Amino acid sequence: MVGEISIEQAILLGIIVVIAVAVGWYMYTTFIASVQSGSKILISQATIDPSGNLQLVLSNTGPASVAVIIGVYIGNTPCTPTSATGPASISGTKVSVSTGGAATLTYSCKGFSGVPGTTAQGYLVLSTGATFPFTASVT
Repeated sequence: MVGEISIEQAILLGIIVVIAVAVGWYMYTTFIASVQSGSKILISQATIDPSGNLQLVLSNTGPASVAVIIGVYIGNTPCTPTSATGPASISGTKVSVSTGGAATLTYSCKGFSGVPGTTAQGYLVLSTGATFPFTASVT
């Protein structure tokens, strides 16, 4: 009979369509992931004194030109920004760090108590939701 399709041809056509959709979805998600820009923060130094004054030396390595830090924590203790030098600025509780050099940020971590010579684990959170852990030396 002319115009009829056999079951083997239908199964083969179905498999080809499934593979084509899977390859297309893979290419689409790979493309979307490559064009979205998120900041990467490189923390080169972190020190904290026993009273809770944290100093971070960091840089925004791109690809986004500005990284916005919305939170810094030592353990579970939240810290508030007090000063910023270099390519950084403070706006309320947020700190914007631009590319182009190292920025020195100072935070006040009320409630932190440390012993000199030890370390404290901390992390910072960007507005994109990315977190960057660091180890601060207690001085």
